[in-house]
Amino acid sequence: MRWLVAIAVCLSALVGSAWADDQLKPEEVRQKYDETLVQLRAAQDRKAELAQENQKLVLENQRLVRETQQLTARIAEVEKLLPQMQMQIDSKQKECESFTDAAYFWRWRYLAWTAFLEQFPALQSQWEMYLDHSLPADTSSPWRDANWPYSALVVNAL
Repeated sequence: MRWLVAIAVCLSALVGSAWADDQLKPEEVRQKYDETLVQLRAAQDRKAELAQENQKLVLENQRLVRETQQLTARIAEVEKLLPQMQMQIDSKQKECESFTDAAYFWRWRYLAWTAFLEQFPALQSQWEMYLDHSLPADTSSPWRDANWPYSALVVNAL
């Protein structure tokens, strides 16, 4: 029985001291309250900052979505024009090829004509006289190029 009484006394002493530790002084309670308030205000301030940052990000996201939609629409317009542009490029390439063929033909024709005229000096002098008198006076010298086929080749090569 003594053992039971000794255990009961020890238990009551422990419970009493634990209960005494739980009792805080008013200054400690006030200090803990103030610390908790500071932490709460800091958390609320951070929450407000995060809300502002979130609002800015939402606005930036909306702006980027609008820009993306505008660019997507512009890309669609350009893609619609692409076949027309390709057709124009093809037609211009064909036209350029035909002009190249014609220029080649006339260049060789001119070379053959000058070679023919060199064989007949009298005909060559008559031809030159014809060219000199058939053209107006102000256009004869700059229009006529003595090195024509070769000067055209040099200009086109550049």
